[in-house]
Amino acid sequence: MKKKLLTLLIIFGLLLAGCSSEKEDTSGKALLHLKVHFESNWIFSKYDVDIKIDGKRVDYINHGDDYEEDIRVENGSHVLSFVKEDDDEVYGDLAFKIEDELQISCSIHAYYDEVEIDEVEMLNKAEVNSEDLESIDISDFKVYKDEKVARGYETNPTNVAIKNEKVTVDDPSIATAKFKDHMLVVKGVAPGTTTAIVEITDVHGNKAKAGISIEVSLTDEQEIEAEEAERKKAEEEAAAKKKQEEEEAAAKKEEEAAKAKKAKALAKVKKELGSNYNLAFKLPSPEYTSYYIFNTKEKIVRQWSTSDTGVLYTKYKGTLTKGVTYKWKCADGFKESVQYDKENGILYVQIGDYPYIDEFRKCTVAEAEKALYKVGNKQMK
Repeated sequence: MKKKLLTLLIIFGLLLAGCSSEKEDTSGKALLHLKVHFESNWIFSKYDVDIKIDGKRVDYINHGDDYEEDIRVENGSHVLSFVKEDDDEVYGDLAFKIEDELQISCSIHAYYDEVEIDEVEMLNKAEVNSEDLESIDISDFKVYKDEKVARGYETNPTNVAIKNEKVTVDDPSIATAKFKDHMLVVKGVAPGTTTAIVEITDVHGNKAKAGISIEVSLTDEQEIEAEEAERKKAEEEAAAKKKQEEEEAAAKKEEEAAKAKKAKALAKVKKELGSNYNLAFKLPSPEYTSYYIFNTKEKIVRQWSTSDTGVLYTKYKGTLTKGVTYKWKCADGFKESVQYDKENGILYVQIGDYPYIDEFRKCTVAEAEKALYKVGNKQMK
């Protein structure tokens, strides 16, 4: 009995070991705390996005939702991507470097051709002590020079600021940039050179490292203005393109609505003026064209001209080739006599007792119906 129990315990232990080996090992991985504000669109580009790190999907965000989660990643450099659901061609990328722990906060906005990332803030939560300062790469800082305001950035593949601090200074050669929980302060730059003396202080102003000589990039005011102009131009072009697309979409919608309205009106005209016609005649003049159209089976005749919207209607008895006389069904209800010369394709028309006779030439039924079925045409009462 003891031997069987021992055997079962060994098997159970092996099963537990096998199960535990299948779990993802998060030891040694860095903690990325991701906070995203997804700006909501009213009408267009209301899609969800997938969150990917180095091309691998780790989560998703519904359109317009705020997102806050912790994600485990390997230490080192990565690319965070926000990708339109089911369309890898529409995305936005953000490069970052993590060591143990990092918080990324940003806003994203969905456009038809990209996911825009802005208001980016990266904060390394790991407290930097004096030993950590020895490993800080001073070349990560890029210092911009302006007349009154110095702007400090940490350079990375996407040129996103870790902490975009604005500092008003008396000496335009002095600039400040923030790295983790410490400030790198450029104390001065030798004239005509790019060599600067800097010091690093903690958040309380205590000096942690001083007297370091580094190479800094000084960008003059004209270059800054050029960058701003280029950015503004790109924004204006994007806004103009978006406006044009919205106007084209509205125009298309209006055109489709007009077509549908016209089709409905034409259907009403066709229903009122009937169909199944098989014989038609016309008499052109410089200003307009007059038409006769017949349904010889039901013995129906209609007459109208392109200069008016009223259409005469009546029914007749007899055979057109032998000649018929009828009275129009309308308020004026005058008499008319017609006879069809089939051999020459001529319809002879005499109104009442007038001695003058009009000669209408045969035309296709399709041509006559095209002139008959027009919005506004209606049967005279």
